[in-house]
Amino acid sequence: MNWYVRDSDRESDVEKAKGRYPQAQFIENSPEWVNSHAGPDELFYSDNKNNLEIVFQKSAKKVSAIRWEFSDSKLKLIRKPSSKAKF
Repeated sequence: MNWYVRDSDRESDVEKAKGRYPQAQFIENSPEWVNSHAGPDELFYSDNKNNLEIVFQKSAKKVSAIRWEFSDSKLKLIRKPSSKAKF
């Protein structure tokens, strides 16, 4: 599942996005540099145990997406409830 974060969502701030999942242990990863003329503009914060990933756009300084898989039922338990959640 992909959640494309809008600029108006509080989760567009990377720390607030990570704070939404208090049990997650995120590891920062950069994509491989495949084009010698342009560096990647994304950072990925991944928690493989919970099948969760936050995509951060470096130039815009905002989260563009939060991705997760439902195959692991533990994710339902780590998500912090929010009255403003749109899903």
